[in-house]
Amino acid sequence: MIENISYITDGKEYVFQPSGFNMLIGRSGTGKTLFLKSLFASICNTRTGVPIEEIKSQMRFDSDAKMFLQFDSAFNGTVFYFPSCEAYFESGAYTELPLHIRKTIGVYNSWKKRGYDFDAQAERELGISASYGGLMKAKVFMAVLQEMKSGDIILVDLPEAGVDAILWKWWIDKLSGLAHDGVQVFITTHDFFVYTYVRSKVTDGKIFYFTENVISSIPMSQGIPDDAPILRVPIEVLEGAM
Repeated sequence: MIENISYITDGKEYVFQPSGFNMLIGRSGTGKTLFLKSLFASICNTRTGVPIEEIKSQMRFDSDAKMFLQFDSAFNGTVFYFPSCEAYFESGAYTELPLHIRKTIGVYNSWKKRGYDFDAQAERELGISASYGGLMKAKVFMAVLQEMKSGDIILVDLPEAGVDAILWKWWIDKLSGLAHDGVQVFITTHDFFVYTYVRSKVTDGKIFYFTENVISSIPMSQGIPDDAPILRVPIEVLEGAM
């Protein structure tokens, strides 16, 4: 498990002590995805020894941000990255995908070749058909779940993107269970419902709160300030406040 993260971006250095479940939250454009990609590259560098710039090149990721990690022991696990864009999961040009995405989808392709029926699992677990919007992301996640073990790390960029609430709530439930079983979880969001749902499921975790000027680390149980202008608030909440 990652015990310490030193992150240098825009001339500022931040030091974080992540938990088992970590939620990166803030408005669009505040650097959450940049952090997540930097984290993937740094973990791969630690695991394989491949130079960080070579890893970034394979990720098609160009950034001056630097990240240094300290683990509680030698890291021998696997890191999985889930992008927010559904199109990546529907892409037929698998070999042309960036490294971090190709690696994750490769797990799904491997299980499909072995004849695993993810459509049947989706109907069994979620009660939804194979034509349900956003289901491909869920099926790839189901494949990764077959292989995840204690000591692994999973990075999920906007689990709510392109999917219905039934799917992202299922994701959060599964991710919460993984964290309980020793997998280290990092997710990003700027959605009010996701934020509140995560906090209803995870009490012993960390929030990384991103603004235009600073990144703060906050205990999950404490939450962000009530007046924090960071979330995409649903219209129902706005109407209820009128």
